[in-house]
Amino acid sequence: MTITDVMLERVHEIDACDGYLVVVSDPDTGAVDAHGPFDGIGAAMEADRRRTELDAEELDDIAINVVRWHRCTS
Repeated sequence: MTITDVMLERVHEIDACDGYLVVVSDPDTGAVDAHGPFDGIGAAMEADRRRTELDAEELDDIAINVVRWHRCTS
């Protein structure tokens, strides 16, 4: 099951936010990057694209997560 499949199943549950970020983290270096914001489907597609790209480079230890994003009100 791809990240896209998981997100499509859960999109109605987690849509109470302003958008989504795709967070890429490397446990070896501690580096973390956030990309977005995206809508739910866009985030799932971006996460899946990045996972495929990293897998092709045999970088399977790098984590890809989709997280909710909330605008600051102040």
